[in-house]
Amino acid sequence: MRINFRLTAIALAVLACGVVLATQHSSAQTQIQPGQVIISELRFSGPGGAEDEFIELYNNTDQAIVVQSTDGSPGWAVAVSNGQITGNLFVVPNGTTIPARGHFLGANSNGYSLSGYPSGPAPLPSPTPFNGTTPDAAWDFDIPAGSGVALFSSTLGPAQTAASRLDAFGFTSSPALYREGSGFPFVPAGLGETTLFRDMRTTGGLPKDTNDNAADFLFAATTQSISTANSFLLGAPGPENLASPVLHNSDIAIGLLDPAAAPAAAPNRERRPNVEPNADLGSLLIRRTFTNNTGQAVTRLRFRVFSITGPGTENTCGGALCADVRALTSQDGEAGSPNIGGVTVRGVRLEEPPLQPNGGGFNSSLSADFITLATPLQPGQSVNLQFKLGIMRNGAFRFFFNIEASTAPINTNGGAARAAGALRR
Repeated sequence: MRINFRLTAIALAVLACGVVLATQHSSAQTQIQPGQVIISELRFSGPGGAEDEFIELYNNTDQAIVVQSTDGSPGWAVAVSNGQITGNLFVVPNGTTIPARGHFLGANSNGYSLSGYPSGPAPLPSPTPFNGTTPDAAWDFDIPAGSGVALFSSTLGPAQTAASRLDAFGFTSSPALYREGSGFPFVPAGLGETTLFRDMRTTGGLPKDTNDNAADFLFAATTQSISTANSFLLGAPGPENLASPVLHNSDIAIGLLDPAAAPAAAPNRERRPNVEPNADLGSLLIRRTFTNNTGQAVTRLRFRVFSITGPGTENTCGGALCADVRALTSQDGEAGSPNIGGVTVRGVRLEEPPLQPNGGGFNSSLSADFITLATPLQPGQSVNLQFKLGIMRNGAFRFFFNIEASTAPINTNGGAARAAGALRR
């Protein structure tokens, strides 16, 4: 039996803080170029039906971006076309600040509300009219099958050309302006809890963007019963909005629970034989220490999986059959060694909904629920966490995630400031 473990926090360009206020942007911002704001995740149907749709935009830079149309129109537009019908789905208004590595979410108001994606540690009151992660903009009609969508720097139809296009996602049947490359293989409606999202496996946790939808996007579903012409990956939708945590790989440091022990040795890693759902061969507990080097209070901390060996990745381990591991909710506990004594390790929760009956996979997120606005992780403070992987098949395995966090300024009394506009759940 052989199980290898790889976990990393990729070093990226420095992010000063998780949220940049609108008043902090410079009037010298240059015109946004293609690739700087991209379509990062989407779907055109879900468990709520044909209108359970969302489209997520991503600021693919390390600076806040302030939306400004190129022709004086009210903002940017995400438009849809199936070759016969073309129109705007939603508008990103001028003056909107998309934080560095942050998101803007559009969704169908008739169906997306049925999904209930989490916006913070449970339990939280559900926003109205949407549950969970509230869209920043909405539309109220079904996207026609086979359509493509494109982000333009203008809301005006005649101005929505290749020159004003910032990004696009479409299928092989979509019009050329509404896809990149030859488009993604068609995904039929009615499959249940699925998602299309940017591949990050070979780009250090950043979205892949080669201007080819088929090469840049992955298709995943929460249940293994779903199969299409696209290769299946176990994973989950994870729509994010302007208020969502942003990437903090560079300034939340990760270290071994016991620096004097090997990464694969106790207490840094422990194999448990207990059989449970999605852990037919027991589980692995991976323990790490995270230190807040952001200079601000961290008011939300979670981890988004971007590479894991499981269903759909069996033959990606250099000729050997990969292990099958599933991200699971872990519990608080105690661990230790002669080097560090006994210490408390905190658990992380697999964020549901969406329900993930086969465990977490690609794009699933794990939340440290005890870190909140009322109980933040202060600058310089560390926390010990343990991640739990259910083992369904032995072998070499991968488990990579991005660190996502929300931050807030510090009051003189040591708490997180409640300045308007500075706080993000």
